[in-house]
Amino acid sequence: MSNLAQVLESQGKYEDAESMNRQTLALKETVLGREHPSTLTSMSNLALVLGHQGKYEDAEAMNRQTLALSETVLGREHPSTLTSMNNLAHVLAKLYCYHESLALYERACAGCHIVFGEDHPTTQCMQQKNQCTPVLASATLDSNPMMQQQARVKGKNARKAGLPAQASLSSTSGALA
Repeated sequence: MSNLAQVLESQGKYEDAESMNRQTLALKETVLGREHPSTLTSMSNLALVLGHQGKYEDAEAMNRQTLALSETVLGREHPSTLTSMNNLAHVLAKLYCYHESLALYERACAGCHIVFGEDHPTTQCMQQKNQCTPVLASATLDSNPMMQQQARVKGKNARKAGLPAQASLSSTSGALA
């Protein structure tokens, strides 16, 4: 089922891929349990397809759940946890939450440096994303007061929805540094 969802996603059939990912996740939660690594992968896959559809708030929520469980189950320096951290950072950047996004990218990058080493392709990829986010954030937010207001409103809405944009970061910041 996961493979079919990936094929559907690669074909741009995002709604079908979302449906298949939701079915896969429900099945894995029932059979394997919510904290099984395979279930965590399915959560991450669903979050990715939600993001590809522009459902960033839903993707953020799923990525936050995936990261929290991954840190608990796999540990903060596990490669899958670092990937979850990177995925959440990417979605947060799409939601104009650049400060939190950058902090997560930095943690993911530091973790990859520790786990894989400086020359590993994963570490280098994280470093490239880490360099792009502050440039994008300053170019977008500093030059556009309307975007600054949108970012503040989106952050407030996330907190109202029970998804504290900054609170979850403060509880885990410095874990890898």
